[in-house]
Amino acid sequence: MLIAVGWSVRIPLLEGGTATGAPHAALLHDPTGRHWSKCSGLVTTITKRGEACDDERALKYLGTTAHQGTAALPPRDLGAWKMIGHAASILYSRHGKNAGKYEHEFGQHRVAGFVVGVSDSGPRVYARGAALRIELGAGCVWDERGIVAP
Repeated sequence: MLIAVGWSVRIPLLEGGTATGAPHAALLHDPTGRHWSKCSGLVTTITKRGEACDDERALKYLGTTAHQGTAALPPRDLGAWKMIGHAASILYSRHGKNAGKYEHEFGQHRVAGFVVGVSDSGPRVYARGAALRIELGAGCVWDERGIVAP
């Protein structure tokens, strides 16, 4: 199951410009890795349905506002996608228990809250039609707050 973890997604690129999700597109994450890689975020249009969702992972992230939806998943194979750049950050809005606007900056290494190093290349961003994907790389961390690392 993929969980809609963000809306109104924008990904500023290190090379310049911004990759923007289509209207009504969500940032989707599969914490199990069964339907989409655990360390890959998919930005694609979903259709909300009225049925409540009882999945523990979705409820932990969204709270009591979790509802089911459907999405036509693009191919998982990266060969079917076009790389468009490296992410400097990702911006999105959240619904549910932690509603608000969020920005996660990539390439900053922190120790005790202080920036101690900066990477010159962020996660790779790909496009296929109106869909986007961001490859966070091995060792990525997502939790109920969203993307934690890199």
